[in-house]
Amino acid sequence: GMARSWVTFRGTANESTIASALNLCVGLNVIGHLDEAVTLLRSTLKEAQRVLGFGNASTLKVVGFLATTIISDRSSSSFEEILEVGALVNEHFDTVRRIFGVGHPLTQQFSTLSGDILAKLKTFPESAGH
Repeated sequence: GMARSWVTFRGTANESTIASALNLCVGLNVIGHLDEAVTLLRSTLKEAQRVLGFGNASTLKVVGFLATTIISDRSSSSFEEILEVGALVNEHFDTVRRIFGVGHPLTQQFSTLSGDILAKLKTFPESAGH
């Protein structure tokens, strides 16, 4: 994919490089390169987890944007992938609420995402067994 061929973390990943990668993912999303955005978001999330931890706003923004991209109109999103990102959002929802408070946009995004992920899962035949 396009993103994989020219975007890699070089040197030290930090909050600034994570933010830049997230901005690039937003751009990829806007121009319809959803698979490339997901690939880059996954590697950005690994770096953000490693460097910043899960209590960090930048890491949590990456989680939110990864989930948003996977449940968007991306035709290649699988049931398992949506289930996985749903678990990630639910796992970190309490952290987001605790750190940022109920009224914060990130908390509201995670809250909305939980419902949207559930709705997206219900569009798959596999959901009948869950």
